[in-house]
Amino acid sequence: MTTPKNIVVTGGNSGIGYETVKALYEEGHNVIFGSRSVTKNQEAVSKITQKQGGSLISYSLDLSVRKSIEDFVENVKSKFKQVDILLNNAGLISNEKKVNENGIEMTLAVNHFGSFYLTYLLWNSLKNSHEARVINVSS
Repeated sequence: MTTPKNIVVTGGNSGIGYETVKALYEEGHNVIFGSRSVTKNQEAVSKITQKQGGSLISYSLDLSVRKSIEDFVENVKSKFKQVDILLNNAGLISNEKKVNENGIEMTLAVNHFGSFYLTYLLWNSLKNSHEARVINVSS
């Protein structure tokens, strides 16, 4: 086992994000993930932690809401001095036009601006790691 890394994952309560969080946890890493649904986050943590692993924490994160991103980052910083890996996995696709509270179209807000802002706010925590990585998932 290598030294556990501190890893932040967005969209970790379902799909590819869930499987990624699960695998990283089982490898013994310290994982914080964020997703919009607190209930689904808690369900994911309960399922994943049935096996031995590193540490796993979830927080609410809505990448279309600036305050939600800021609160998530404060939670991450309260747990980790450094972030070794940021995995921007969360994404949104909608068949109808929706806008966020700032009037930005939701797909653009979540898939681009939200991930960029999250990365920006975690930048100093990433710089504290000698091998920091930012991974952006897209489809």
